[in-house]
Amino acid sequence: MDTTHRVGGVRIVSATIEREYDIDSYLCQYSLDDPNPEIAGYAKSDAERLAAWKRDEWFFEGIYAKVVFEGDDGWKMEGRSPGLWGIESDSDEAHFAEVAAEEAAQLVEELKGYRTLGPGVVAEVDRMLGAAVASL
Repeated sequence: MDTTHRVGGVRIVSATIEREYDIDSYLCQYSLDDPNPEIAGYAKSDAERLAAWKRDEWFFEGIYAKVVFEGDDGWKMEGRSPGLWGIESDSDEAHFAEVAAEEAAQLVEELKGYRTLGPGVVAEVDRMLGAAVASL
């Protein structure tokens, strides 16, 4: 079954919200030896969180919106939002949905600048990404 969408001469192959593993960690930015007690407190908290991270109890991930197009005359294009990275995997699911909606809106706004796509294609991508966000 073909699940793609066609608007004019453009086929929307996919419009998705992607979540990916993010290797970077911010957890070592403070020192337990800092003379400022507030900073040392952050370091203590980060040390506990870092230990849990090292035990694979949670990880960092990123979220972005992605769309893939194909034109009837053979051209192909993939677009994606910049994404938000460094999100802790054990964050509330509502946070992931909020970030996904922001990323989808940003990608749709960027696509409006591509005259090749036209407003009908952009509207369909907006609808498809909205459905992807709602399914999170």
